[in-house]
Amino acid sequence: MLPQGKNAEAFHGVRYNLPGLFLFSELIYKYLEIVKSKFDLNINIKYLYGSPICKWNGGRIVFKHNLEFNKIENAEREIFEAASHNITPVITFSNYKIQDFSDNFCNEILNIINKVQGGVIISSPELGDYIRSKFKDVKIHASVIMTAFEAEDKRTSEYYKELSKRYEQYVIHPDDLFNYGLISSIPADNAEILINERCYRNCKLRAEHYKAIEAEQATQQADGKFFDLKFLDKCAAMPEYKQSSSKLRTCSLTNSEIEGLAELGFKIIKLQGRADSPCVFFFDLMRYSLENNIAFPSMFPVFMPEVLRFNAEY
Repeated sequence: MLPQGKNAEAFHGVRYNLPGLFLFSELIYKYLEIVKSKFDLNINIKYLYGSPICKWNGGRIVFKHNLEFNKIENAEREIFEAASHNITPVITFSNYKIQDFSDNFCNEILNIINKVQGGVIISSPELGDYIRSKFKDVKIHASVIMTAFEAEDKRTSEYYKELSKRYEQYVIHPDDLFNYGLISSIPADNAEILINERCYRNCKLRAEHYKAIEAEQATQQADGKFFDLKFLDKCAAMPEYKQSSSKLRTCSLTNSEIEGLAELGFKIIKLQGRADSPCVFFFDLMRYSLENNIAFPSMFPVFMPEVLRFNAEY
């Protein structure tokens, strides 16, 4: 027999925050169904995040089928579908330079999210204030982008305590997950640990990368095309093939490191979704949600063909 129930899960008592809304949500739902059937395991997906193409988008991946979500009725269907699976839909309105809060499409999305009591990930405090004033049932999450613009010596326990008080959820800077003195002193209940960040530790270009993404996002058209600023030409870590001969450590966490953080009370696991292909993302989802010795190797050859079919189509 394959491991069943809790014996098949990678970590006990954790909740997951996954990318995939407006991208490959149906594939995630299918994954959950197969895992339930094969291992009698309900993976606790708390949040599913993403954004349609819009002015407030903070730089989500664009596939051909994303363009259907330019129609508000299709975006509404996607949001309601997540809620019907008892997963909280969260919109990544994480563009940090938002100045025009009157955009009709973005406000329509907020109205739908308000109906389902979903969330919005932001990096602009001003946008957070606007949402709080207009959409009372929308939960505000602090993007990891916020921490990228704070110097290391400013990211103190008091800094994180303030984020914890002001936002429904907040993301710890990936570098700080290795600072156990700091980690043990900050609120864990509503903190998210980003476990598969592929940037090198202590990257000096992180803030500049987010600025480049915002600048590219400002050029994005309704058909998904945008002007590539070629920022990654100066990056030694991304795309990942550049790491083929590198001996540097990325911010991706080992299972034992995640277990250690979970023992400290950090129970919300977030997978990054800005740059990964579906194949890479689902590889991570499988290895971080299923017991690694038997369950993961049993699931990988079953589900990866589904991912490859999706990848070929989109």
